[in-house]
Amino acid sequence: GISKNKAPSQFMRSEIAARVKANGGPIAVHKHTIRQRVEEARQGMKEAERDYKKWVVGMKDNLKERPLLMERDKRARDRLEARRKTLITIKESLEKAGITNLSRD
Repeated sequence: GISKNKAPSQFMRSEIAARVKANGGPIAVHKHTIRQRVEEARQGMKEAERDYKKWVVGMKDNLKERPLLMERDKRARDRLEARRKTLITIKESLEKAGITNLSRD
C-alpha cells in the first residue's frame, strides 16, 4: 500500500519504475514496442502487396477480354457496311414494288 511518508505521485513513480524493471527495464520495453511496430508495418506492407497483385491480375484479365483498337474499328466499319447494304436492299425492294418516292417528306 501507500506508505505514510510517500506522496501519491512518488508512489506512482516508484510503482511505474517497478513495473518497468519487472518487464526487463526501459530498453526491453522499448525494444518490444519497436518490434511490435515493425511487425505491424510488415503485415501492412504484405496486405498492400496482396491487394496490388489482385488489382494487377484484374486489370490483365480486363485487358485480355477487351478487343484491340483495330478490332473495335473493324467492328464499327462492319456495322456501317451491313447497315448500308441493308438500306440498299430495302431501297431496291421498294423500287421493284413500284415505290419510287423515297424522300422523308
